[in-house]
Amino acid sequence: MKPSLLVDAKKASLKTFCFPEMDLSSSRTEMRKHKFVFIISRDQIIQALSDDYKQWVKESKEDDEQCGGPQDELAEAGYPDLSELLKDSALTELVFGNYLNRDLFEGFSWDRNGEIKYWFDQITGCAINKELIHFNGICYSMM
Repeated sequence: MKPSLLVDAKKASLKTFCFPEMDLSSSRTEMRKHKFVFIISRDQIIQALSDDYKQWVKESKEDDEQCGGPQDELAEAGYPDLSELLKDSALTELVFGNYLNRDLFEGFSWDRNGEIKYWFDQITGCAINKELIHFNGICYSMM
C-alpha cells in the first residue's frame, strides 16, 4: 500500500501536500484550516527513515549527556529502535510530531513539481492499527 492522505476526510494527493520552509504563524489568518490524516505503513517508515532516526537518536543522547539526563519520554524509554518505537503511538507521535516531521513527509509529499494545495502545520495525534500508522494533524490551504 502506498502512503495516503485524507484532508477533511476526503482523499487528497500527497503531491499537493507541502512541508513549508518557514512556520505558517504569520500566514494562518489568511489561510483556511483543515484536518488531515497521513496513513503510512510501519515498514515504509522504517525503510525511509531508519538512518535519520538513528542519527537523531545519537544527537539526542549527546544532548542528554550535556543536560545531565533524559530530556523527554523517549529518552526515559531508552531510545528504542525504530521498529519498537512504531509500536507505541505516544512515542511515535512525540518523535514525528516534534522532531522528525519534515523527514516523515518530504519523501512522500510535494516534490517541487506541480501545484501545492495544502501546507503542513502540525501533527496532533497518532494511531497505530496493525501495520498502518495514522498521523492526524492540521494543515492549511489558500482561501
